[in-house]
Amino acid sequence: MKKILIKTLIIFISIILVTSMTIAATTNDRQATGVGKTLSFKKGESVCGAVIKINNKTFFNSYIKEAPMNGKITSGVINFWQGEIKGLTFVSNTEILKKVIAETRRATGEGKTLSFKKGDYICGAVIKINDKTYFNSYICNAPTNGSVTSGVIKFWKGENKGLTFVSNAEIMEKKIEKVRTPTGIGKTLAFEIGDTVVGWSVTINGITREGQVVFYNSPVAGIVTDGVVNPLPGEITTDQKVITISDFIF
Repeated sequence: MKKILIKTLIIFISIILVTSMTIAATTNDRQATGVGKTLSFKKGESVCGAVIKINNKTFFNSYIKEAPMNGKITSGVINFWQGEIKGLTFVSNTEILKKVIAETRRATGEGKTLSFKKGDYICGAVIKINDKTYFNSYICNAPTNGSVTSGVIKFWKGENKGLTFVSNAEIMEKKIEKVRTPTGIGKTLAFEIGDTVVGWSVTINGITREGQVVFYNSPVAGIVTDGVVNPLPGEITTDQKVITISDFIF
């Protein structure tokens, strides 16, 4: 009798465990929206992604652990896996449910500059942030303070059309300083993609251009003779001929 009771108890516990796992699997299935696509999520679900809309608010590059109400997500994941929220900003339920205060759009005016704060979304001709400069770009949920020239802070929908999106990961990426390296008189030196060079001649793929030249931000590797790789501003003069990659294409 005792053995039968134990056996029955084990079967009963197994049924409960299987049922619980089935419910968990059903209610917590991971769903990816796909790039640029939108899915609806329900109260209690965890979400992360590029754009989260909930309670008449929009959050960019963020994640929510347990949604306090239904909402929508674009370019993201519902019931995300551990690690998928790396680099995203946590949004608390307190912030989500907080009364909406109308955000004020601020335009700089042509050629003028305004400062923006961490968390702002901005677009414009020139954005300066984290010692970097971006042209004709827009940023959502800025990771730190900065400034924008000829642009808008808290821009309206559509004002970023045609502009280049700059991610927070790119903004916060450590800046690598280019090192000035002279070739020495009459000597040659190899340069890499992205380098600027000045010198008597520049050679790319066996083609040489001579006569005191300057080659900005090279898209390919090459060799410079009697000059400098990544020169100082004063080493670039109006006497030097500006050459481009098209000078090495026949």
